[in-house]
Amino acid sequence: MTFWAAILWALLASVLGGLYLLGAFRRRRAMEPPLDKGHIPWLGYALDFRKNRAEFLKKMQRRHGDIFTVLIGGYYFTFIMDPFSFGTIVKASRAKLDFQKYISELVTRVLGYHHSENDHKIHQVASTKHLAGDGL
Repeated sequence: MTFWAAILWALLASVLGGLYLLGAFRRRRAMEPPLDKGHIPWLGYALDFRKNRAEFLKKMQRRHGDIFTVLIGGYYFTFIMDPFSFGTIVKASRAKLDFQKYISELVTRVLGYHHSENDHKIHQVASTKHLAGDGL
């Protein structure tokens, strides 16, 4: 009986550990936007997002407001639906957030392009000029 109890406890610990690694127990932290994980662990809203992205984002905006975080395919994505907030976030992000690592990985995976430091500076100036101007 002791052997089977040990096996059962090990199996239970493995299942709970796997769920933890998949993010099943993640909760919204203080000062974070609303978090919506969906009903399917790890997958989250991947199927809904894949089906109709625009309608999915509108539905989430109605449910949670202009800024929200959703689980899509094992990754947590924070969406900012208010175009007037973009400038504030870009300005604050230079000091607090570094998007370079994530952008480089995304571009490499999607397009197979490896950038140089000069490319980053050119894109940063162009993005700041065109995406954070007075018109936005």
